[in-house]
Amino acid sequence: MASKKSGKYVYASARDVNKKVEHERRLEKEAMHDELTGLYNRFYFHKRAAEEISRANRYKFPVSMIIADIDHFKNVNDTWGHPVGDDILGKMSRLMAQNIRKSDILSRLGGEEFVVLLPETDSEKAGAVAEKLRSAIASFEFPIVNRITASFGVAELRKDESFRNWYKRVDDAMYKAKESGRNQGIRFEDGLVSEPIPTGIYFEWNHNWESGNDEIDWQHRHLVEMGNPLIINLKSGSSRELITR
Repeated sequence: MASKKSGKYVYASARDVNKKVEHERRLEKEAMHDELTGLYNRFYFHKRAAEEISRANRYKFPVSMIIADIDHFKNVNDTWGHPVGDDILGKMSRLMAQNIRKSDILSRLGGEEFVVLLPETDSEKAGAVAEKLRSAIASFEFPIVNRITASFGVAELRKDESFRNWYKRVDDAMYKAKESGRNQGIRFEDGLVSEPIPTGIYFEWNHNWESGNDEIDWQHRHLVEMGNPLIINLKSGSSRELITR
C-alpha cells in the first residue's frame, strides 16, 4: 500500500495481492501433488522422507515405509483401457487414504506404485498397516474389473541408514511378495537379505545441513534431489538434450 499527502487530504493506493497469493498457493499445491490421484507426488515423498529420516535420527523415533504395487495392472489397461485404469488408481488412492492415520504420508510414485511413510512406527506395526491396506483393497468391488489385489513391502529405517538403502529394502520386500504369489505383504525384517547400493557420487540430504528455516531447507533439499539425476546422466554418457532439459 502506498500513500501520498496533498494538503489536508491523503491519497492512498493499494495493490490487490490476493490473486498473486492464490496463484502461488495453487502452483505450490500442483508441485506437491499427483495430478491424477490428488495424492502427494514423488517429489514431495522424497522431501518428507528426508525430514522423517532427520527426525528419526535426532529423536531416536522409529519410522517405517510401505510400498504397494497393484497386481497385474497392465492387464487392466490392456483389457479395459487406460480410462478404467485411471479410475482404479483414483479409487485405490482414496481407499488407502481412508485406512491410514492422518500423520502418515501417502504418495503415488508413478504408474501403479504407491508409498506410505509411517512416522513413529516400527516394522511390526507397519506390517499390520500393510495387511489392513491389503485386505481393504482385496475386498473392495471396483467398477468393471470387480476385484484387484496389491502386493506390499515393509521395512523400518535402520540406524544411520541412507534413504536409498532403506527404499531398496522396502522395494526388495515388495518384489518378494510378488514372487511369492502376490496379494500379500512381506516385511524385510522377516529374513530377507539385500545387497547395499554401491557407494558412488551421490548426494543425500544430511540433517546437519539444516538451517532451521523450513523454506530454505526445502529449497536446498530440492537442489540435492535435482543434482543426483544430473550426475547419473553425466556418468552414463546421456545425450546433451537429456542432460539439459
